[in-house]
Amino acid sequence: MNLSIERQIDEGEILRLLEGSPDATFFHTPAWMHILTNSFDRFTGGWITIRSGSSLEGFMPFVEIRRGPFETLWSLPFGTYGGPVTTDRRMEGDLIDAFLDMASKSRCIKAAAILFGAGNPLDLPPGVVERREECRVIELEGDFGHYRSKLLGSKRRQLCNRAEEAGVVIRPIEDPAVLREFYEAYERESAGWGGVHPYPYLLFEEILAHRDKGALVMGAFIGEELLGGHIDFFFGDQAQAWQAGLTERASAFEASAMLVVKAVEEAYRRGMKYFNLGSSNGNEGIIFFKESLGGREHIYRIVERASGLYRFIRRR
Repeated sequence: MNLSIERQIDEGEILRLLEGSPDATFFHTPAWMHILTNSFDRFTGGWITIRSGSSLEGFMPFVEIRRGPFETLWSLPFGTYGGPVTTDRRMEGDLIDAFLDMASKSRCIKAAAILFGAGNPLDLPPGVVERREECRVIELEGDFGHYRSKLLGSKRRQLCNRAEEAGVVIRPIEDPAVLREFYEAYERESAGWGGVHPYPYLLFEEILAHRDKGALVMGAFIGEELLGGHIDFFFGDQAQAWQAGLTERASAFEASAMLVVKAVEEAYRRGMKYFNLGSSNGNEGIIFFKESLGGREHIYRIVERASGLYRFIRRR
């Protein structure tokens, strides 16, 4: 077995290894790597790979982000999943070790890997910590009719029925002018969130440009009025809710829930097994909302390494 870092890779190899893997998510695909690196000049992507001869047996994606003379290392940024995908789970530790070895470089002041699927115990080196994070996942049992009648909370179902009767329609956003309107709603909403928000508009454009690779941008409309939008990703067995942006009138028409329910319907149509509603950062209101949509808690791991310089910068 040969372990290496590859900056250029045959995308067909990646997709073939992802096919049928229980750990595969949209974030592992070349499409997501293209979206990130096309949207941010400071991002450089690559793959840690394990090969047997010329055959790809495992990989772990990563993104390096330049910060002046330093860099941070992520698998992957923005809280998206980037754990190992392998033909044999015994290789997972080798890929994670290689990632942490990259993180030990003097220029790297912060590194984190979000290990949604990796399940083996980890022998972590000094200075690396493991923590747990939650998300809410809907198990897509039966068909969409079963979801609507049995998994969707009764009160949420009533509100969605009322919104449909009021004329709310969910449909894909493909017009750049409507995408801009969605982005402006997101930008207004996210102004107080802090952290990485708001994302640049270019990221939304890149996501829309990759709609044939598993990205879907949907809008909630009443007549021609946009109430809000939602970005979801579909790959393998798992659909992923990612980003929303809502107008002030959205809550009056249950637009937020309607957008998710429509995305769940699309996941059923594509034959998926899970719909991941994402993490809630401990917000009880968001957790309640996701559970009313049928989400149940799932715990995953994050391994992190932060240098003393990084902690000093964060304190200032």
